[in-house]
Amino acid sequence: MGVGNERRQVVDRRTGQPLFETQELFDSKGVIFKLEDYPIFYLPFLKGDAREPLGPLRNLSFNYNRIFGFQTGVGLNVYKLFGVQPVEGTRWRLYLDYLSRRGFAAGTTFT
Repeated sequence: MGVGNERRQVVDRRTGQPLFETQELFDSKGVIFKLEDYPIFYLPFLKGDAREPLGPLRNLSFNYNRIFGFQTGVGLNVYKLFGVQPVEGTRWRLYLDYLSRRGFAAGTTFT
C-alpha cells in the first residue's frame, strides 16, 4: 500500500483566486473486506483520499417490508461527486434507491 500527498487546485467562488487543497492519498492492491474472518468483498485495487476513503459516499442502506419489498439505497455528497467547492454553510445530497415492488427512485436535498 502506498501513501502520498497531492495538491489539488480549485477556484474560490468569491474571489476567483486559486485555492489549493492537500490530499493524503493511498493506493492499495488486492483489498479484501472480511466479516468475522470470512471474505465478503474483493477489490483488485483501491485508491483514494485517506481523510475521506469512501469519497462521495455518505450512507448505504438495505431494508425489506411488505409494502415496498426489498430496498437498497445510497446517499452521496454532490459536491464531492462532481469535485465542486462547497458553498460555505450548505450541504447537498443525492439519494438513489431501488425498491423491488416500486422500481428506482432518485431525490436530492440541499440545506
